[in-house]
Amino acid sequence: MDVGHKGSLYAAASLAICLLLREIWWRKRLRNWIESEGKVIGGALIEEAEGPGVSCPIILYHFNGEELEQTCKRNLMHYKTGKTVSILINPDSGEIFVATFQDRWFLSAFLLGCVVAFSMLSFFSN
Repeated sequence: MDVGHKGSLYAAASLAICLLLREIWWRKRLRNWIESEGKVIGGALIEEAEGPGVSCPIILYHFNGEELEQTCKRNLMHYKTGKTVSILINPDSGEIFVATFQDRWFLSAFLLGCVVAFSMLSFFSN
């Protein structure tokens, strides 16, 4: 086995492990968190140390009889103000995550594509 072959296999294996951990994390979240809906009431610019800030949606939702709002810092896409989105609510903390199709599947599909690409590269480098 040459270095390129091993390197591609190591990269594919590492990304496959990341994909597996992400899917386990998602299954746990879907099983334990509360499914609900929230309304996008605006956006917040989150400043980053380097480069421009990131625009994050502010979601209005109901939890334990209270009307709460939260800035979702870990979501992928920008949502239009007034749009109703599916959310998952952590029953312990009230923290939310917007659970749209893109937020659920984008990273998993990207990781799977990288695993396939590195596997093919390893196969064809032989």
